[in-house]
Amino acid sequence: MPAQMTFRPAETPLRDLLEEIQRGVLQLPDFQRSWVWDDERISDLVASVSQAWPVGAVLLLECGGDVQFKARPVEGAPENPGRERRLILDGQQRLTALYSTLRAGVPVPTLDTKGNPIKRVYFFDIRKCLDEGIERKEAVLSLDPSRQIRSNFNRDIVPSISR
Repeated sequence: MPAQMTFRPAETPLRDLLEEIQRGVLQLPDFQRSWVWDDERISDLVASVSQAWPVGAVLLLECGGDVQFKARPVEGAPENPGRERRLILDGQQRLTALYSTLRAGVPVPTLDTKGNPIKRVYFFDIRKCLDEGIERKEAVLSLDPSRQIRSNFNRDIVPSISR
């Protein structure tokens, strides 16, 4: 008798998924497209996650058995060939954005509103987060790798964000 296929939703904590990406046990099938999110979408996602809002389902495939796909790491994650136990079938863009902003520890390669490549680091303005009259999106700071907030059309530097 053939094995029975089952589906089961799991609620894996985000930190565990990001750690699995870092260790290489959660990877992408090689047929997945590249990561393409821009700065605005990343900021929106980070703001939503910080409020524990639903950001969509993730579909993972357990490796092994009759299902064999060549795997590759999530963009920005270390190369760990042959370590994959699960593959990301749906949710790659969101998981890559979250891995890049919350776990990778390096500036995030992304795109500006005109489609130009940029690098960003993301922070929260805690005062704005605590102010119920301010939308969380406004509390997300997207800064260049120098971690400086600029005003007056980038002419003036506001106090820098320390590492």
